[in-house]
Amino acid sequence: GKHMIIYGGIDEEGNYLEDMHTLNLQQISQRSLKWIQSTYRGDPPGKLAFQASCTVIYKERNLNPATGLYRLGEAKISNKAQGKIKEEGIYFFGGKDEKNKINNTLRILRIGRKPNEFYCPCTYGQPPEPRYG
Repeated sequence: GKHMIIYGGIDEEGNYLEDMHTLNLQQISQRSLKWIQSTYRGDPPGKLAFQASCTVIYKERNLNPATGLYRLGEAKISNKAQGKIKEEGIYFFGGKDEKNKINNTLRILRIGRKPNEFYCPCTYGQPPEPRYG
């Protein structure tokens, strides 16, 4: 990917955070990278630490150099893959909140737009046990 994203965490004083920071890995200026505090909208995970996350995107789109955090490049998705991914984005699961509650909530950060947008998708079936780490 072209970006590294940090969401939430715990600061040096033990406070749980709900901010998001982005590091553009392609914009190197004098051999250094610049952190940017990102804005987002929607229904974020809240003050959270120790959550798991992964990027879910069609591989054909990922190969397009125009694809990034704020823009999804055009891609010819194969007929076999078409419709297999309902929502491309960064998926966040679980974590531990400021009240020490361990959760099993899924949030998706929609990419390809600015600002990015969090939402909580409808899921069904028996969800995984709450977890963090």
